[in-house]
Amino acid sequence: MVEFAKSRGFLGYGVLPGGRNDKDSSHAVLPLAEYDELLRRIAVAERDKHEAIEQAKRTIGRERAAAEQRVREAEEAAQEQVTAMEEKLTRAEKEVNYQKGLNANLLRISRERANADRSLRPKKEHTGYAVVRSMEKEYRYKISRHSWGKVMLWETVIQSPYSMEFTEEQARKQIRRELLRDKTGGDWLIGKVGIRVSCDLEFEDMIQYSEWWEKNKDENIMMKRKLNLNGRSGYWEVVFYHTRPLGPVPEEMRPCVR
Repeated sequence: MVEFAKSRGFLGYGVLPGGRNDKDSSHAVLPLAEYDELLRRIAVAERDKHEAIEQAKRTIGRERAAAEQRVREAEEAAQEQVTAMEEKLTRAEKEVNYQKGLNANLLRISRERANADRSLRPKKEHTGYAVVRSMEKEYRYKISRHSWGKVMLWETVIQSPYSMEFTEEQARKQIRRELLRDKTGGDWLIGKVGIRVSCDLEFEDMIQYSEWWEKNKDENIMMKRKLNLNGRSGYWEVVFYHTRPLGPVPEEMRPCVR
């Protein structure tokens, strides 16, 4: 049983009748057995605490290791997907390049055949485009509801190397790509006859852009292009107005005179 006492110096301790609540209480006196039991409980508590801490550390370690493993597995899976996509992309690029090469080869053969059919020489070097007609025309355009303007323009017809076996979409795409500057900044094929400015509008719409018009009006400007399938020749033609006459037509764009 615990007794509460007051220290009396070298005389020892004096038990207080008021127990713990006595104002002079300064010490608790335990029987030896109870003291030993208290020490045992403290030791057990310290051991349990240590084991709980170690268990928590082991649990945290396992969770951290599992999380790191999941991260590694996710990274490996993602890398596998990236690698698979890169391989797929590489195969697709190879296929695209192959198809481009194949199409380029087929277009070259088609152009050479078209040149031979039209007696354009030399068939391997000729562009396949021939100036069929270029004539000056009076072009009338609407200024207002009751007012019309007129200007002298030139209408040119250029025969392409693409026969009626080509669809309108195919012919339009190839003619656009070959006549005008491409995205790589190559020379205009149409520039060989003196046209170096293009505007995909009609004349009356083009001149509305006053700043652009003032800057380019002294150039030979190609306006909106139209396709025509010539049933007599069997080839697609591009027809367009332009603001000035053509320059000298080089041999590589001249038709065969029969």
